[in-house]
Amino acid sequence: MELREKIIQDIVRMSNFLDISEGCGMIFATILLSKKPLAMKEIKEKTGYSISSVSAYLSLLVKKDLIIKMKNVRTHLYTAKKDFTDFYISILKETLLRNIKPLKEKLEIYKNKEKEEYIGEIISKIESLEKLLEKEVKNSV
Repeated sequence: MELREKIIQDIVRMSNFLDISEGCGMIFATILLSKKPLAMKEIKEKTGYSISSVSAYLSLLVKKDLIIKMKNVRTHLYTAKKDFTDFYISILKETLLRNIKPLKEKLEIYKNKEKEEYIGEIISKIESLEKLLEKEVKNSV
């Protein structure tokens, strides 16, 4: 397997942390590794995805603030934000909101309902992690 393909696979795997499908990750990786902004047709040719799939993936990537949509004369061009800090901060935010906070809430309910005091230790560790992630997200903005 070629090095470029391995890099794309790594980016696709990291994209999964943002709840982005494999196809969407592939589009992101393709745009990220491009020397120049790409039109939808070029992305279609490079990935083999249909125009409708490319369009849907691009909309999601723009919404997640991972790529920039620019107006050209007759078409739109897409470029990836090259600052991986934004990408990793997005992963941290998603992890915090989607995993850490809901787990803490469930553990608190469980602790109160089952009167299990040892759960408090777990909650304390999760709160430490939560503070660390919140600090990282805050410092990066």
